[in-house]
Amino acid sequence: MGKKKAITKNTATPNPAVLINQLQTAAFNSLLRRRDLIQTLLSPGHDINSECGYPDSISKQNYKEMYKRTGIATRVVEIWPEESWTQTPDIYEQEEPGMTPFETAWKELEKKMQLFHYMNRIDILSGIGQFGLLLFGIGDGGDLDKPVKGIDSKTGEASKKNKHPLLYLRAYDESIVEIKDKEGDVKSPRYGFPTMYEINQEDTTGGGSLTTRKMVHWTRVLHVADNRVSSEVYGIPRMERVYNSLLDLRKILGGSGEMFWRGGFPGLAFELGGDAGLQEVSTATKTAMQENIDDYFAGLDRSLLLENVAVKELKPQVADPSGHIESQLKAISLSLGVPTRVFMGAEQAKIASTQDKRTWNERVMKRQNKYLTPLLIRPMIDRLIAYGSLAEPKEYFVEWPDREAITDKDIADVAVKEVDAMAKYVSGNVAAIMAPKDFYVSILKKSVEEAVAFEEGVGEMEKELMGDVLGTEEDETMTSEEKDQIDDDLRKDEDKELEVPKSMG
Repeated sequence: MGKKKAITKNTATPNPAVLINQLQTAAFNSLLRRRDLIQTLLSPGHDINSECGYPDSISKQNYKEMYKRTGIATRVVEIWPEESWTQTPDIYEQEEPGMTPFETAWKELEKKMQLFHYMNRIDILSGIGQFGLLLFGIGDGGDLDKPVKGIDSKTGEASKKNKHPLLYLRAYDESIVEIKDKEGDVKSPRYGFPTMYEINQEDTTGGGSLTTRKMVHWTRVLHVADNRVSSEVYGIPRMERVYNSLLDLRKILGGSGEMFWRGGFPGLAFELGGDAGLQEVSTATKTAMQENIDDYFAGLDRSLLLENVAVKELKPQVADPSGHIESQLKAISLSLGVPTRVFMGAEQAKIASTQDKRTWNERVMKRQNKYLTPLLIRPMIDRLIAYGSLAEPKEYFVEWPDREAITDKDIADVAVKEVDAMAKYVSGNVAAIMAPKDFYVSILKKSVEEAVAFEEGVGEMEKELMGDVLGTEEDETMTSEEKDQIDDDLRKDEDKELEVPKSMG
């Protein structure tokens, strides 16, 4: 028989300090849980969400309803896309004159299929919920639930040279899309990304409002998610950070309407006069009085025919809600990182400060270059190239217009203001206390080189004018003494102009 193995026990004594610390932590956590439970049961009003009517969780249907029914929520979702797409980017392969096959194909396809329009739409729809979906109608002859023919279902790259035409585009928000399956292979470059979607499409065959569910493979769609933080699939809905403020705005706006409906029209108090009681009035009289009162409140009749009844007008109870609305709008703008005047619309944006405009333009350009170009425009173009809907270039570039660039209108406005300032400088005889060069540098904010050129130009103009005067037939008849007298007068005028700043100290 073999020898029995010796069984050894761990006789190491645990550290008493560690045990005591663990027990204290467990007891403290248990105490906190009990306290929170008791406070919730006895004082539900301490729960801010419950007290203010805020939901603890927000579903994608809640976001869609808020977007559809509340104008401010619509503005929250659309302000970044609308500002980002006010100008479309220039997409090209080379800067040299002439069109390459890729550039020609892009121009034609963009014009035919309105690609920028659909990119703008999916940019908006993807911000309602956590993501959006852009469906490519590819003419490869395959079903929607199958990979596009000639496209690798693992990488999305073209496995052969394809020539699939783009037939249509469809944009969907998260409320009508469900992710059915994801890539589980950790070695795949698409690990964690969806591989199959279910889309509730409108049923166009029955002519009604029915919907039909379609399974769609990922190679036929472009997954778009804005505000990504810890996930590459799900972004933060644009309304999430301001959802409570949007609910408060609905309360204020709805409450102000109800307040005016109930309190804007003065109430009336009916008091029986003298010792007569209503019970002493005949039934017919009561009926007539009641009908008269109903007509007064419900119709356009502004007269009351009452018997032994005194009528007193109650003071309307209406308050101005504009201050509360403004505070909520400021809170929403601050949360979104949008200047309040810009958030409130074009008319308010016109009077926004220069610093606000510059800061806002920088944020929009950052979104264009850091989000739209790498995560929407390029993936869409690359997908179209893989389908064969676009000619394959050696390299292509996406260039957004400079939002800080001076427009022709700005140049014209500046020119008008500069000319007006110069006219006032001359007519006001400001040259007596400020030289033209100083005026050009200090007031018009020009460079010293520009000021010197301006001064030289003025001098040349004066010489030409003087030459015109002295070159007339009348001047040729002047004697040398008369010409010397004119020069002396001009020098005296210049000396008088110089005496003004000297007298000022």
